[in-house]
Amino acid sequence: MGNAAVPEFHFFHIPKDNASAIPHLAQKYKELRLLGLEKSPESFGSSLAVEQQYPDSIWQRHVLKNDLETFICSVSPPNCTAKIADVTSNDSTWIAQVTVRGPIDAKEFELPEASGQDFSAATASPTEERWQFLGLYVHPDYRGHRVAFRLCQEAIQWLETRIAPGSQMTQLRLRSYAAPTNKASVSLFNKLGFVDSGLCTRNEGLIAHGEEGSDPKREEYNIRAGWILLRVIQRP
Repeated sequence: MGNAAVPEFHFFHIPKDNASAIPHLAQKYKELRLLGLEKSPESFGSSLAVEQQYPDSIWQRHVLKNDLETFICSVSPPNCTAKIADVTSNDSTWIAQVTVRGPIDAKEFELPEASGQDFSAATASPTEERWQFLGLYVHPDYRGHRVAFRLCQEAIQWLETRIAPGSQMTQLRLRSYAAPTNKASVSLFNKLGFVDSGLCTRNEGLIAHGEEGSDPKREEYNIRAGWILLRVIQRP
């Protein structure tokens, strides 16, 4: 971006309660995700070839899905003098996204002992919620402004309201996977308070995305080399 002025970033959660806005929100989400799949395929558990074939109904279903919460960073145009608070506005450009999936059942969240992850469904607290971070992507033109950090913070703060006073939940267990070569993602989540907590397989990554996984006989999908990053947040 050279010496251009730092743009004004806006961070928000995609709402599900505005039925008339869903087609517009789903279209903007689709455009950003397909761009991410093209530019940074390693950040996703799917592919451009697969998702560019999806009809609009699939994208709208994603935005409305009960176990997925998506967070967006947008930028205001240079000539905009007021903040764009309306997430449905056409006057902003979506440039980053992250999705959290949950709450996840304890048995599904559990991994084989070989992973090194210190979690057992048998001893999981009934007042703990478990969430998985998915599909973090920042447009290349806007990297270097801590957008990914701030976007993930937005998601974490939203999740923390679920363990606020008055809630039945007392603890959050947040997890992210990273490819073996994705040291930037590992560094980012370490800065967000996540700690290295073992190694995952590609198959486990697909399942974390809510997919069924690949053929268990395919060796490359079962190599245990991906990073597991974990953060536990307790109610004060």
